Amino acid sequence: MRFIDRQETDPYFNLAAEEYFFKCCDDEFFMLWRNNRSVIIGKHQNPYAEVNMAYATAHGIPVIRRISGGGTVFQDAGNLNYTFIVYGEKGRLVDYPVRMAPVIEFLQNLGLPVMLSGRSDIALRGMKISGNAEHVYRNKVLHHGTLLFSTDVKEMETVLTPGEEYFPGHAMRSKRSMVTTIGKHLPRAMDINTFRKSLMDFIFSREAGNRLVTLTNRDMERIRALMRTKYLTYEWNFGHYAPKADCHE
Repeated sequence: MRFIDRQETDPYFNLAAEEYFFKCCDDEFFMLWRNNRSVIIGKHQNPYAEVNMAYATAHGIPVIRRISGGGTVFQDAGNLNYTFIVYGEKGRLVDYPVRMAPVIEFLQNLGLPVMLSGRSDIALRGMKISGNAEHVYRNKVLHHGTLLFSTDVKEMETVLTPGEEYFPGHAMRSKRSMVTTIGKHLPRAMDINTFRKSLMDFIFSREAGNRLVTLTNRDMERIRALMRTKYLTYEWNFGHYAPKADCHE
């Protein structure tokens, strides 16, 4: 498995990078990454029914659609994202407990009484600290999740509370949960950078043959092209048109 500890914080770039490595590269990957303040909505969601658009616009918080389903999440520098891109047997690719198990084990090793909650969340003392989603492409699955380390929960609640308007349609609505942040529950104080490195080291050490890699110039060019033609467009984020990744020269 190839490990990428991505330092880019542009949410448009980061979502494009996920799709690029998922659809255009043959290797399996594990990635850690953080976004600047942003709202990330599920593939099948209506942003107007999920987001306080007036607040997001006034505060320069972009609303971006991802390729996986699931609910809407607010992200800032206090949230850490993780991604697994792996091969599997068709018909058995979706398996949340298996993908989330190493992250849960890591958190438990830090002394946190966390557990799988529902189908795709990680809970700490009954409160959500991680939401997860998956997307299948051919014989591969992309599994990604959030880790609320020191996220601004007050701003998260504000931006994820839409206005009174009713928007008809059949878009999937997010399920709201009580949340908390990991940092405030740790037995010993730790900043997010130490937490990030510890998680990377833990996952990396689980299997022989893992290798740390960096983005090449070619990777960067293709990711930026996908970002421009898809993730920065109104059609993808607010409409129904979804350009495809260009995997060829």
